Amino acid sequence: MADPHADSRSHAWLASLLVFALVWIVFRPALGAQFLHFDDDQLITANPAFRGLDPEHLAWMFRTGHLGHYQPLTWLSYALEQRAAGLDPRVFHRTNVILHGACAVALLSLARRLLARLGMRRTTPAAAACALLFALHPLRAESVAWVTERRDVLSGCFFVLGLWCWLHWAPGAGRGERRRGHGALAALLAVAALGLFFASVDLSPAERFGFTGPGLPGVAAAALCLVGCAVFAGRSVHWEAEADETRARAGLWYAAALVCFLLSLLAKAWGIVVPALLLVLDVWPLGRLHSAVAARGGVWPASRFAARAQLVIEKLPLVVLSLVFMALAAWAQSSQVHTMRGIAEHTLGERLLQAAYGLAWYPWKTLVPGGLAAMVELPDSISIAERRFLLAAIGVTGVTAVLFLARRRTPALLATWVAFAVIVSPVLGLAQSGPQLVADRYSYLSCMPFALLVGGGVAMTHSRRLAGLLAAAIAVLGVTAHAQVGVWRDSTTLWEHALDVRPRSPFARVMLASELQRQASGEPNPAARRELLERARALLEEGYELDRDAHFPSGLAMVHLGLASLEFSGSAPDAEAARADVERAVELAREALELAHRTGAFTPHYRLIYGIALWQAGRYEDARGHLEWYARAMPDDPSGLVALGRAWARLRGAAAAREPLERAVRIDPRRADGWQELIGVYEELGDRDRAADARRRLAALPGG
Repeated sequence: MADPHADSRSHAWLASLLVFALVWIVFRPALGAQFLHFDDDQLITANPAFRGLDPEHLAWMFRTGHLGHYQPLTWLSYALEQRAAGLDPRVFHRTNVILHGACAVALLSLARRLLARLGMRRTTPAAAACALLFALHPLRAESVAWVTERRDVLSGCFFVLGLWCWLHWAPGAGRGERRRGHGALAALLAVAALGLFFASVDLSPAERFGFTGPGLPGVAAAALCLVGCAVFAGRSVHWEAEADETRARAGLWYAAALVCFLLSLLAKAWGIVVPALLLVLDVWPLGRLHSAVAARGGVWPASRFAARAQLVIEKLPLVVLSLVFMALAAWAQSSQVHTMRGIAEHTLGERLLQAAYGLAWYPWKTLVPGGLAAMVELPDSISIAERRFLLAAIGVTGVTAVLFLARRRTPALLATWVAFAVIVSPVLGLAQSGPQLVADRYSYLSCMPFALLVGGGVAMTHSRRLAGLLAAAIAVLGVTAHAQVGVWRDSTTLWEHALDVRPRSPFARVMLASELQRQASGEPNPAARRELLERARALLEEGYELDRDAHFPSGLAMVHLGLASLEFSGSAPDAEAARADVERAVELAREALELAHRTGAFTPHYRLIYGIALWQAGRYEDARGHLEWYARAMPDDPSGLVALGRAWARLRGAAAAREPLERAVRIDPRRADGWQELIGVYEELGDRDRAADARRRLAALPGG
C-alpha cells in the first residue's frame, strides 16, 4: 500500500490554504448578508431561549426540538456568537463561511487518505480538485449563506473528519484477526445502552419543545454502556499496525472517529447514515468484505457470514448512536405542527416517486447547477404520468442497473452511486417532513462522493488537458456560486429570485408578500408604504387564485389592515375607506381560520391574525380572547406579545400592558411597534426616563 504521506506535507498545507482562501473569496458576499425572515427570525432574532450559557439555557439546547431539529451543538455555536457579539448577522455569517472552509480542507485530507489507500501517489492535486469541486459549487450557497443552515456546515465538518479518522483506523484487506468474546460483549453493551437511553427519556410528541423523563442518571448509565461497547467493538479486531503508527495510536483513531461522528450528530442528525456508509467503504475501496487472506498475526474469519458479522460488530457504537439520534430526529419533527405527512395524504407510491426524483435531481443539478431556488414545493399529488417523475424513475433505474452490471470493471462508479444514495436517503421523502420536494441544502453531504470520484479520476490520468478543463470548470462554478450567494443577502432578494425561477410558486409569493408587509410596517413615507402594501396585495391575490391555501387570505387580511391605517392617518383621512378595509380584513382573517381548520393546516398564527383584525374593527372583547389564547400558546412570539400589550393597555390599563410589551422587545429589540407602544405606556405611567430611553432605541432602528 502506498504511503499516505507520499506527498510533501508542505504541498498539502499549501493546497489547504489555497482551498480555504478560495472558499473565503467565493462566499465573501455572505459576510454582508442579513438575517432572513425565513426561519432565521424564529431561530435567532426572536428566540431568547438560546441566549446564554448558564445551566438553564444549556438544558434547553439539549432538550429542545425547536423548528423540527435536534441540534444542541448548533445551538451552542449560536449562543457563543450571541455572547461575544450580540445579534450581529456578520458574525453569524462569518462563522458559517469559516466552517465551510474547514469542511473543504477536511475533505481534501480525506481525499488524500482515500486515494493513498487505493495505491495512488501525488494525491494532493487530485484531492485539492475534489475539495474545490465540492466547496465552490453553487449548490453549497444555501447551506453557507443561510444562518439557519449552520447545522449543515457544522455537522458536515465533523462528518468528514470522522471518516478521515476511520480511514486511519480501519485495517485493510487481510490485515486482522478476530478476538473471540469481545464482539459478544460489545453487542450486549450496545443493547444495554439502547435500553437505558429509551427508558430514561420520554420522546412523546405531545411535548413541543423538550423531552421529559428520569433524565441524567439513566442517560449517564447509557453513555457508560456505550463507552464500554466502543472499547470492546474497537478491540474485537486485532490487526497489524502500519509501519508508522502503533496499535495504541490506532485505537485512538477509532475513539476519535466516534467522537467526531457524535459531534456531527449533535449538530444535525444526518450522521445516522454513517454505519451504512462505512459498509459501502468496506466493500470498496477498502476491500474488507470478502477478505480471508492471511496476515502475520492471524487471519480474518474464513466464512462470509463471520466476516460480515465482524464488520458489523466494529460499528456497533455507531449503530447505537444512529438509532438514538434517529429517534430524536423523529421526535423533533413530530413536535412541529403539520411538518410530517401521513401515509394517507402522501402515499407510498408517491414517496417512491419522490425518492427517485431526488436521486436524479441532485446529480443533475451537480452537473447543471441552473435554476436554483430557495423552495421547490412538494406538489399536492405525484404521478408517474407526470413527465419529470417518469423520466427520473427511468433514469435512476437505468443508471443503477448499468452500474451494477459493470461493477467488476468499474467498482468505483457503483460505490459512488450507492454512497450518494445512502447519504441522501434521510431526505428523499420516504418519511416526508416539510413542504419541499428537493432542496439545495440536502446536497451538502450527499454530493461529496461525486467530488471524490472526480478526484480519483484526476489522480489516475495525470492529463494536463483534463487538469485544464477541470480548472476551467471550477472557475465557472466559483463565479456561479459567488452570484448565488448574493441571492441570499436579504429576504426581498431571496424571494424575488425564487419567483423569477419559479413564477407559479405559492410559497415564494407568500414569503415575498410577508417581507413587503414587514418593510411597510417600518416605512415612514406614506406613499412608499402604500406601494409596498399594494405590491403585497397583488402577489397574494394572484397566489390565492393559484392555490387555495390559508396563508393567502391571512396575508391579505394584514395587508388590508395596513391600508386602513394609512387611510386613517393620511393627510386627508378617508374614514369610510378605512372601515371598509378593516371589515374586509375581518372577513379574510375569519376565512383563513376556517380554511386552516378545514384543511388540517391550523396553526396559532391564524388566531392571532383574526384577533388583530377584530381589535382593529373595535370588537375588543372578541379580540381579547384570541390574543390571550395566542399569548398562552406562543409565549415567546413578540408579535403576539405586542398585540396583547396593546389590548391590555386599553382594557386593563398601562400597568398591565407593560410586562408583555417589555418582554416583546427583550425577545426582539428590533420591534419598532413594541417600542412605540411602550413609549405610550411609560408616559401614561409617568416614567419619563424609560419613555426617553424607548424613544432613543426606536430612533436607532432602521427607518426610526
